[in-house]
Amino acid sequence: MTTTLAFALRPAMPADVDFEHLLYASTRDDLRPLGPEVFDGLVGMQFRAQMMSIRLDHPCAVSRIVVVDDSAAGRLIVDESGEQIEVIDVALLPEYRCQGIGTGLLRGVLAQADRMGRAIALHVEKQSRAVRLYERLGFLISGEAGLYFEMCRA
Repeated sequence: MTTTLAFALRPAMPADVDFEHLLYASTRDDLRPLGPEVFDGLVGMQFRAQMMSIRLDHPCAVSRIVVVDDSAAGRLIVDESGEQIEVIDVALLPEYRCQGIGTGLLRGVLAQADRMGRAIALHVEKQSRAVRLYERLGFLISGEAGLYFEMCRA
């Protein structure tokens, strides 16, 4: 039996941008073979593009920082403003992955959706290990867009 690491959520603040950049970089191991200079440049550009896209496409999204033992461990971005709840981003630093935190975060969003009587949607890279987690939690693949699956849970 796996024990879930205890975590809390707090609102993301402008001062969290350096942590969020580091967190984003930790999810882009696919770019590391390009070397440190290229990696840093590409990750910086992609992080800024991601943040701008979230602000433009989901202006009502709420961004929270995942905290474990008073340390920032990840983030959760959810937009409840549309017809369905959209999970925009779930990310954890490598040392906090596979410890039940992601499952706990998603169960919290699922419980909120159930209370509101709303469906949930998210996008995930097709080759991501997270696909199995989402399926375990009741999400089904509802579409494809390039490298991503769209997954929904009614």
